[in-house]
Amino acid sequence: MMTGDEYEKAIEMLGLTQVAAARFLGVDDTTSRRWIADKHPIPDSTAMLLRVMIRYRLTPKSVTALMKKELV
Repeated sequence: MMTGDEYEKAIEMLGLTQVAAARFLGVDDTTSRRWIADKHPIPDSTAMLLRVMIRYRLTPKSVTALMKKELV
């Protein structure tokens, strides 16, 4: 489980604004704001992605590039 404060800190660490984070994650800007305000739960998959990106120093650009590659 990720709190709104943790989400806000994570996107900050990744150099994303709330709007940029929403676009990267494929959600509405309002959803990103609601996550920060703890008005909606943050999906576990979103929390996991952000934590992995921070841990392995992956940028949104590099993750997007990975998504475009074919899986073997």
